Amino acid sequence: HTRLQGDWSSDVCSSDLLEIVAMAEAAGVQCAIGSNVEWDLASSAMAHLAVALPNITVEHHAADIIGPVFHTTRCVTTPLYTGRGTVELPDAPGLGLTLDPHLMDKSQPIN
Repeated sequence: HTRLQGDWSSDVCSSDLLEIVAMAEAAGVQCAIGSNVEWDLASSAMAHLAVALPNITVEHHAADIIGPVFHTTRCVTTPLYTGRGTVELPDAPGLGLTLDPHLMDKSQPIN
């Protein structure tokens, strides 16, 4: 097993992630995606990438895009999580989320 790891939300930009996934695919290596404590916006971007890139094989390696569950409030008006342990990608433009600056001010990570 080969493991390429990076917190792409802070360490690796999305173009780097696309390059890493392409290199892995060329080498016959499947990719997984996971998170730390990103807010809904980064988690939405990660979920979109997981759906868009066929070499991120969530059917074989579960995606643990769980960042928003660590926050006491959301920074968006519509959360990604359904309450059934799944993420539903919004169909609105862009990342599909509406940022609420007032909620951002109130949001604090759980210690």
